[in-house]
Order: sequence, then structure tokens, then C-alpha cells
Amino acid sequence: MKTHCVSSLLITSLLATNAYCAVELDTQEITGHTKQYPHLSEQPVRVELISREAIEESHALNLAEALEYSAGVQLKPITGKSGTGVWLQGYDSDRVAVLIDGNPVAAGTGSSVDITQIAIGDVERIEISKGSMSAIYGTSAMGGVVNVITRQPEQGRQANLRYIGGSWGNQDLPYGTVPFGKQHLNLTIGQASGKNSFQLVSDTQLSSGFRAPDSNESQGWEGYKSNVSAKSIRQLSDSSTLMISPRLYREDIKTINDNFIGGIGNVPKQKVDITDKNSLISVFEKDNGDLGKLKMTYSFEDYQNESRQDLINTSYIEQHRITDIDHQGITAQYNFNQNHTRYYVIGVEALLDGMNATSHKNDGTNESVDTEVDDKTLKNTNGFFQLGLHATPDIELLYSGRVNNNSRYGTEFSPMFNMQYTPFISNEHHINIRLGGGYGYRTPTLKELYHFFNHSHIGYVLLGNENLEPESSTNMQASLEYSSNNFRLDMSVYQNDIKNLIDFYVNQDKTNELSSEYGSEVVANVYGNIDRARTQGLEFSLAYEIAPWLTTNLGYAYLDAINKETGKALTSRPEHDIKTSLDFYLTHKNKVSLKYQYYSKQFSDEDNLLVTPAYSQFDLKWNYYPTSHINLFAGIDNLTDVQRDFSVGSDLRPEEGRYVYLGIALNKLIF
Repeated sequence: MKTHCVSSLLITSLLATNAYCAVELDTQEITGHTKQYPHLSEQPVRVELISREAIEESHALNLAEALEYSAGVQLKPITGKSGTGVWLQGYDSDRVAVLIDGNPVAAGTGSSVDITQIAIGDVERIEISKGSMSAIYGTSAMGGVVNVITRQPEQGRQANLRYIGGSWGNQDLPYGTVPFGKQHLNLTIGQASGKNSFQLVSDTQLSSGFRAPDSNESQGWEGYKSNVSAKSIRQLSDSSTLMISPRLYREDIKTINDNFIGGIGNVPKQKVDITDKNSLISVFEKDNGDLGKLKMTYSFEDYQNESRQDLINTSYIEQHRITDIDHQGITAQYNFNQNHTRYYVIGVEALLDGMNATSHKNDGTNESVDTEVDDKTLKNTNGFFQLGLHATPDIELLYSGRVNNNSRYGTEFSPMFNMQYTPFISNEHHINIRLGGGYGYRTPTLKELYHFFNHSHIGYVLLGNENLEPESSTNMQASLEYSSNNFRLDMSVYQNDIKNLIDFYVNQDKTNELSSEYGSEVVANVYGNIDRARTQGLEFSLAYEIAPWLTTNLGYAYLDAINKETGKALTSRPEHDIKTSLDFYLTHKNKVSLKYQYYSKQFSDEDNLLVTPAYSQFDLKWNYYPTSHINLFAGIDNLTDVQRDFSVGSDLRPEEGRYVYLGIALNKLIF
């Protein structure tokens, strides 16, 4: 049964169903963290899927752009950086785990994963699971999990090449002197022989930046972001394999800020970010047949960033910060399947995170160095288990648990329980009901505990707090799914009751102290715990094939997120969001898609006095396939040119205005 659908998939052994894509609902194989499911409809936990076809037809350059059309998924800038984080169920990006092939991506910024740094040239699909996933994925998964599944090379040698070039029109920098304001080049080379394979992916984004109307500042970054990744899979014996995957990321970008000095005028200042991130994932698997399967994983990531604040008209750099974050992890787990009715997983892991940050200042005469984070480390040694049971032909149960042992906060147990009931199934109709609950747990990061993020030159600082308490949450979810030959409907409700939610707020005493020290107003934001908070809501999605040449997808999410201490809404969380699209097949080789996003108003401060107004955004996509190996495409993002007011710091609307682009993809080239 083939349909264009808001469909679903397993995120690891835990998960199951719903996104915007075209897939074979009854034949697509799903591989997970601990188990294989033969059909999409058999997952006991709700998971949303974004297929490879949907990613390619949306012309996404990175993981952030691939996620933007999923209802209930919000993308927000990372504080103090050019990157983007993903928010789920009212949880910010510090509480959403990002995985590649089931293996965690370290939070390079110290708290959040910048998903614009994750290239998607080798991605087969993206799986999204919302709600407390701490039982398996650890303390960063209170809000949910985004799992990027990379594709396996096909037999023989093949290459894929994609190029995109685009413009912001008269906002391009420098306007009229570059053919494109932004360019993207992706090259994938793969070779497979038998059960051995190798794949190399190179992905580069180039940008000249853009300038908003009536402003001398640049808003979009200028420079490059480059990813190079490799994956080698070797069959060591009939029963064992070894996968080694190194990934290298390089970034050199800058933006220009106005800097008005009394009696002098505007002295422009450039903010430069230079980032090097090296990571390695190695996985050994041994299949012991009826006795189960052993999986051992080693992961390493080193993140180094230099952030500069530099007056353009001076010969020296006024301020630069050097941050070094490293992560190492070892995981061992054993999976056992008993008569296809019960399956067991047991595992242990050891994690080590370290952070060092220094701030360097130069006034042209004297240089000084301040240590912001002094070689701090956190250790976690954890154990986890999972039990799956087909209680009856119609009911499947899943129970998971995790023992978190943190070097600073001690031991905590996180359980999770899920059930799937299938009251009706036939060749044409299918109904699933899913219920679940879990206990989320998250320990503070090194950044939240120790960091002194000094942006006093632009009026604020962000201070860590060594007295922070761990967060915890109770999550409950229920969902109903119905599918037929050309229609799919999914509805879900959830509630998260959160204790000791970590957030930053303005500390007036510290603001007065620092303003006096620096001789100008400096707002001091300090991390602290919110005693009680709650997020709750519902999500609704449907996909309908109206005719062979016309399909529609509609997603709606309602979110109620409040600070239960004050009764105020949590910041940066719109109450309503809508994602919808219409796909027209002009011919079997021509497809036009009109996509729409709507976000209701959202508050920008904890007192709910600053409001970002509601806004809508339209995107237009065109794909043409002259042959099976060639895709010509073009698009207009933000068709109606909705853009934030850059003179209002609390405005959370889009930074980029209208963007027009075109591109070409050459697929499955044999060499």
C-alpha cells in the first residue's frame, strides 16, 4: 500500500509512527536500537518519520531545514551562537537528544546540539520521538529524541552530487558583486562489495551573508561551514561486523555589528566564530543467533571554538573566547529475542565530559586572560534495560528503565512504560492506540554549572550556577492512529510535569554589580531552577491523497507551557503552530509543492511583557526529473518576506527574508 503520508518509524527499539513523507507503509523495514520490526504499524511508542524522499524534495541543506515542516517541532537560535537547536513538547534544545544511527551527538555548544552542523547528504531518514526518553537515552532526552539514520552504500560504486545556489535579493552582501548569496555543494561517494562497504560524504555551505532593511549590520553569517564524514563497515566473520565512522566539521563565519560610541560615531565590530569539531563512532556487533546479539560502541568528540569580538578599524582583536569541550563514551548492550514474543535488552555505559573556556581581552596596550570554566569534568556510569512482550496478538507492552549515576549528583532511576493496542486491522484499514508514561531526569551541564559567558560589550552576561539541582519530569502520552489506502490520521495528547526546570533569568543584584564594574548597563542572566513547570498539549496530523496528482498534509500542534510558580507562560513557546503542504504533480516528472507554517504569538520574557506577534510563512518548491539520475529544482523560501524587526531584541520572528534558489542533483552515477 503506497501513500503520501504523515507517517512514522522506529527511532530505536523504543519507538513508533507519524511524519510527512511518501513511503511504502506495509513493506518498509524498520531497524532500531535493539530490535527489527517488519512493518511501520507495529511500534508500541509513537515515532514520526521524515523520509529520504521528503528531505530531497524540500531541498534541505542540513538537519535544521529537514525538520522545519514537522508539526510540533520548533527550531530556535542557540543563545550566543549562529546555530539552531530543536525544541519538542515545550522542552528547549538542551533537553532533546540528537543521535546519528542511534549513537548520541555530543552537545558541542556545551548544552545544545547545533543541528545546522549536521549535514544530510547521506541521510536515509529522520526519526522523531517526543516525550521523556531518559529511560534509554540519558539525561539529555527529557523532551525527546531526533535520530538521523544514514544510508548504506548500494552494491558497486556510485556517486551523488548536488549543488544549490540562492539569493536574498537586495539583502545579499555585498549586493551585486556575487552571483549567489548562499551556495551549497554535497558530494557522496560509496562502494559496496558483499557485506563490506565504504562511504565518503563532503558537504560545504558558503554564504556572503545578508543585511536586513534599514540596517548597516549583517544578520546572516558570512564564510563557510564544511562537513566531511566517512563510514566503513567490515564483515570480520560470518557473525561479527565492525563499523568505523569519523566526522570532521569546520566553520569560519562572521557577522558585522553596529557599535556607536559617544563623540565618535559608529565603529563597526565583527563577530567571528571559528569552530573545529572532530568526532569518531566505532561499533562492533556480534550475532550469536538464538543466543542474542552483542553490540559495543565507542564515541569520541572534540569541539574547539574561538569566538572573536573585533573592531574592524583596529589592528588587534579586542576580545576572543576559546572554548574546548570533549566527550567520550563506551556502551555495551546485549539483545535477546525469545520466540518473537519477548525481547530483552540489557546494557551499561560510561561517559566522560570535559570543558575548558578562557576569555582574552586586549585594549591595545594590555592583554588579560580570564578563566571562565577551569577544566571541569562530569562522569556518568549508567545501566539500562528493556523488556518487550506481546501479551496478546492485539497488545504489545514495552517496559524500560535506566539507572543514572552522576559523579556530582549521585544515582537516579528513570522508568518508562508503553502499550500498543490494535483493535482493528484489515487489508484496507488499520487502527492503533498507544499509551505511555515515563520519568524524565536531567543533570545540569558543565555550561550551566560553571560557565561565565561574557558579552558585556553588547550589554549582557550569562552566568553558571554551581547550586543548580537536577531536573525531573513525569510524562504521559496517548495517541490514536488510523490509516487506509489513501488516508492517514494521527492524534496525540501529552502532559509533562517538571520539577526544578533549569532556565536563566535576570538577576538584578548581579546586574547592578556588573553595570557598576563595567561603567555601562550590563544585564546579568543567571541559571536557576524553576520549582514547578508544566507543558501539555495535543498534536494532530493527517495526509490525504485527493487524486493521483494531488496530495495534502496537515499538521497542528497546541502547547500550554507555564511556570507553575508564577502562573506565567514559559518564554519562546507559541501556543499554536500549523504546518501544511499541497503537492501537485503537473506531470509524472514535474512536482510543485506549496508549504505553509504558522506560529501564534509568543512571550520573550519571563514576566510576559514582551510579545513576538503571530506570523505565517509560505515556501514554494519545484522538482523536475528529466531522467532517473537527474533532478532539477528551484524554490522560494519565505515567499511573503516575513522578517523580524532587528531593532527589537525580543522579536523572535524569522531572521531571513525572501530567499530564491535553484539547484541540480545527479544521483546514482556509476564509476
